Amino acid sequence: MAAEAPTPPRTRRRRWLRRLAGGLTLLVLLPLALVAWLLLTEAGLRAAARAAEWASDGRIVVEAPEGRLWEAVRIGALRVDTADLRLRIDDFAFAWQPARLAERHVEIDTLAFGAVAFSARPSGEAAADVAPPPAVELPLSFAVRALSVGRLSLFEWVDVPDPDAPAEPFFELHDFSTALASDRRIHRIDTLAVSLPFGELTLTADIDGGELPFALSARGTLVGAYDARDYDIAYSARGNLLELELLIEAQGMGVSGDAALVLTPFEHVPLRRLRAAIGEIDPSAYVEGAPHAALTIAAELESESVDEWRLAGPLRIDNRAPDTLDNGGIPLVSADAALSWSPQAAAAERLELVLPGDGTLTGALDWRPDREGASIGRLTAALELAGIRMQRLDARLPDVRVDGRLDAEGDEAEQHARLDMQVGDARIRADGEFRMAGGEAGEPAFSAAGTLSAFNPAALVPGAPQAELNLSFDTHGVLGEPLAATFEWAFEPSRFEGLALDGRGAIAVEGERLADADVLVTLAGNRLAARGAWGRVEDALAIDIDAPALAALGHGLGGRARVEATVSGTRQLPSGRFQLFAEQLRLPGDLRLDGLNASGHLEAGLDGPVDLSLGASGLGNADGDTWLDSAALVIGGRRSAHRIDLTAASPDDDSLELRLDGALLEGSTAAGDGARSRGCRRADDFRWRSRRRPG
Repeated sequence: MAAEAPTPPRTRRRRWLRRLAGGLTLLVLLPLALVAWLLLTEAGLRAAARAAEWASDGRIVVEAPEGRLWEAVRIGALRVDTADLRLRIDDFAFAWQPARLAERHVEIDTLAFGAVAFSARPSGEAAADVAPPPAVELPLSFAVRALSVGRLSLFEWVDVPDPDAPAEPFFELHDFSTALASDRRIHRIDTLAVSLPFGELTLTADIDGGELPFALSARGTLVGAYDARDYDIAYSARGNLLELELLIEAQGMGVSGDAALVLTPFEHVPLRRLRAAIGEIDPSAYVEGAPHAALTIAAELESESVDEWRLAGPLRIDNRAPDTLDNGGIPLVSADAALSWSPQAAAAERLELVLPGDGTLTGALDWRPDREGASIGRLTAALELAGIRMQRLDARLPDVRVDGRLDAEGDEAEQHARLDMQVGDARIRADGEFRMAGGEAGEPAFSAAGTLSAFNPAALVPGAPQAELNLSFDTHGVLGEPLAATFEWAFEPSRFEGLALDGRGAIAVEGERLADADVLVTLAGNRLAARGAWGRVEDALAIDIDAPALAALGHGLGGRARVEATVSGTRQLPSGRFQLFAEQLRLPGDLRLDGLNASGHLEAGLDGPVDLSLGASGLGNADGDTWLDSAALVIGGRRSAHRIDLTAASPDDDSLELRLDGALLEGSTAAGDGARSRGCRRADDFRWRSRRRPG
């Protein structure tokens, strides 16, 4: 057999080159084929979905993918669940025209989301200022012919969701639809429509993204209803992305209004100016039981700083239909103020309220928030009142004029006030304080002190007696269980119904108990004094009345009287003793009593002794007629068993003798339970004698 001829070197080199070229071609064609398979086949789409789930360790799940990425895709559900994000998209659909890429244009026919649920873990960091982009010009033009979202739901973040208790979204929108287009520089939103919880919103907008400041224009509407009342809002925006003017016109719900805002979205303070006017507002049309009015409100606020929130400007309120409080109205004609607001403070300077009858209230209000956010903050007020007619505010009030000043300051824990008021002819000066936890056990506590001059009760309360009272007072106490309070006063020279009035007093109460009393009052030469306590078994209140000049009091009184008494025991089981002396008495109704003496004592309880002796002489009328020469009443025994003897004699020798035996049984009103008395009475002896001769 003949030997094979050796392969020439040149032939071997050609063969090696062909193999190398084939390998390189295969390396290029295989990825291209893989990409084509992924883009052009449904099997490739499903493989890509499985690869995404595998690569994300199950954090991304694609369910029921259909179609081809090169033309149109439908996905039953897409779920993304990471440590900081949860997203679920149901019924996703996408269709586009990839051939348009050759024209440097992206054409999307459909981009649809059936339902989207989204929640993200809060970052816990304050949002940083965002700088405007240098340009928003795109490398390709694009058009989205139909972009829609059936429902978008936003949820609060929960570390471990409970599958048995699905969370409720804090915000949700429905039926979102729009079309987008861009020629690379001019970007347009065309006929956006969405259903929000508060109405139906539409928007059309375009922006020039060529270079800063990016000219922008927009317009739209918001139509809805609140509390069965329709409203219609039209808005428009003009300017650029760095400074945008937003104009709003609204009507409905019985009012109309307009507003203009200058917005600076990329500055630390995104609001530069706000102007708003609205009216007429009738509060009674919106809140049951609210007062009626016809209010118009106008405000114009401007930012005073570009580095921090600080707005200031005028506010005015006009009321076309002021009315009194008793007639269900608001007694306000107009209100003006220079407002200022920042996160650190809010104030109303140059405040002026004009009230019916040309009364005014002027001054300033200042509010400072609590730095820790634990309370409502601190409010300071300095107010001047001038020419305020009280009856023009409420017809039930007296027709007096009020002038004066009120200074107040306080927060949730403590309030202080100082006032100096002229109410008609009276003047009151006072300082007061309230502390939410001022008591020894943390109860609310109060205190007030001041003076009252030329006070006439008849000027404020119809039918009250005429007076001119001048006094100083001091009161303090604790609003606990029980109430504990002390009130002290001292009269300066005063008049009561034209009579000289003087005195002083101090009273302390603890719940229903009069814990301490020290009172001395003189009126037209007549004196009342009381000292002690009453309300407990061991308490005793001494009362001394010395009235040598009853005639000076008027009202048909006359003569002189003296009473000394001691009241003790409790309200349920009272006890005490007294002595009474009077002579030449004149009583209302032209009654005359020449003399009266009485004494007695009563001990607590049903078995407590009862002792009363009373003697009277010369009962008749002021013309000198005498009906009784004398009368006597004697009661002795105990509450549970006592005897009553009554005797009387007339000038005509008629006489009466009556003896009654009786008792207050257990359960009667004397026992203190408020039940009807079950006392029994028996007449053991009754005598009547008459020595008058027959006419």
